Amino acid sequence: LWRFSRPSFGLVDMRLIIELLRQALPFALSAALSAVYFRIDGLMLKHMMGAGGDVAMGWYGTGYGFIMALTVIPGTFMGAVFPVMSRMLQLSESAMDFLYTKSLKLMFIIALPIAVGTTFLADKIVMILYPIDSFTSQDQAALSQILEILIWSCALTYLNFVFITIFRAANRGRAFLMIVMVSLGINIVSNLILIPRYGHLGASISMVISELVIFVYGIWYIQKYVCKLSELGFLVKSVFASGLLGMGLFLWKYTPWAGETLPLPLVICLSVIGYFAVMLSMKGISGEDVSMLKSQFRNL
Repeated sequence: LWRFSRPSFGLVDMRLIIELLRQALPFALSAALSAVYFRIDGLMLKHMMGAGGDVAMGWYGTGYGFIMALTVIPGTFMGAVFPVMSRMLQLSESAMDFLYTKSLKLMFIIALPIAVGTTFLADKIVMILYPIDSFTSQDQAALSQILEILIWSCALTYLNFVFITIFRAANRGRAFLMIVMVSLGINIVSNLILIPRYGHLGASISMVISELVIFVYGIWYIQKYVCKLSELGFLVKSVFASGLLGMGLFLWKYTPWAGETLPLPLVICLSVIGYFAVMLSMKGISGEDVSMLKSQFRNL
């Protein structure tokens, strides 16, 4: 092939290459810092907890693994939405507002009931996933506590996926890098304060704080500089439906006859049906939302 067609390096546009590298650099640095962000908790636990550091890191890592598995949902959905957002940002401001609102709405109405349900069912979930023949009762108790806290960082992560996708689609690399650096710094400082006092629970609380920082910055920045929410009513309706869900799970958990009669898988199915039934009855979910939900789970 070399004899017939030799590559011509004179056609290489160095200015274009430098510009692309300049635009990509903040995102590359953000990805590197994100890898540190998601691993620093366990390392700090190990080195700050002394003799119990390995055990604490094992508990935290096991609970965090469950949380990471749940993030497949927003990752898949927002990955599919990303190219659409990129086009909408160039074509129509109102269309981008609509897509941003629908994406955040979908993530919120999925994330909140998952967080509420897991908070009440954490001990039951742990007993199934990590049975007593493989884990001690102390392990199960620690994992339950970690899950009850970390699930709220997971809920925030669902929402933060929307903001991160918009940062990428709008080519706001510097702003994205800034929030990653700030959240990493807050994560480290809060771990230094909380781990000596609360151990693995302190690391879990630190992760919730860090995700909350990303959420607050993300929604402020995007509302001010990129696009705006065109609907807010779903927030109240989802909170109300999730509150009813929490009440039902509380009664099931602490009423002896209910806990003995209804197995956990059936309770989870009834909870999902009940939550979405309430949302539909209050018109908290539209036909468009249902279509997006179907496509979301079809892509999993």
